[in-house]
Amino acid sequence: MNTWRDIRDTTFQMLGDAPGRNIYFSDAQITRWANKGLRDLAWFAKYKDTEFTATVAGGSETVSIGGILRLWRGEATVAGVSQVLFPTTKDQLIHDYRRFYDIAGSVREYYVDQTRRTQSLAVGLFPKPTASTDVRFYCYDIPTEVSDLTLDDEIEIPNWAVGAVMYYILGEAYRADTTIMNKATSNLFRALYDDVRSRVADRSMNKVLMSGRRWTAGLRGTDVWARSPEFITGTV
Repeated sequence: MNTWRDIRDTTFQMLGDAPGRNIYFSDAQITRWANKGLRDLAWFAKYKDTEFTATVAGGSETVSIGGILRLWRGEATVAGVSQVLFPTTKDQLIHDYRRFYDIAGSVREYYVDQTRRTQSLAVGLFPKPTASTDVRFYCYDIPTEVSDLTLDDEIEIPNWAVGAVMYYILGEAYRADTTIMNKATSNLFRALYDDVRSRVADRSMNKVLMSGRRWTAGLRGTDVWARSPEFITGTV
């Protein structure tokens, strides 16, 4: 059960509803909550690794990378040898070199001074290369959003943790202002989501999938049941 159709239909069933019937929530609202949960999981756990490569023309001081969370390693091929690029900031470069953007040579460092959320990330190179240079960046990636147009696509999350998406949706659904609103139930599903999220943290998608693990009821860290209410009422 790791396609969006599986998760969406099961979630609706747990809410006493069905896609297209929409007693409480539209299909679009459920999908928005699912993508919000996926982004939250990716930001917290950084479970999906990706690798970006590009050839930077001589004289170019930036390279654009699309749809990632953050970089964690940079490399450049200089004179046929792969070298690690060290992270820095514009502030540090200005303090060290004043007009750093005029300096050219073999790339040694990279910087990302960007706080706004955009579709692409501008990565600065220092010094700007004097000749065409191959660069490689290792990054934490953003999972592909689910869509009602591609219901049978697998969700980009380890198989054993796919329930986290459903837990997140149910946590949001029971907190919404409807006739089934129940904060205790919402808190329970949020606790279940947080528990799975903590298991995914600091693992890449490939490593987890290759391990062949499946989710079990064992707990790690804070006991999820200790955070849930003693009685849950008003559920369907």
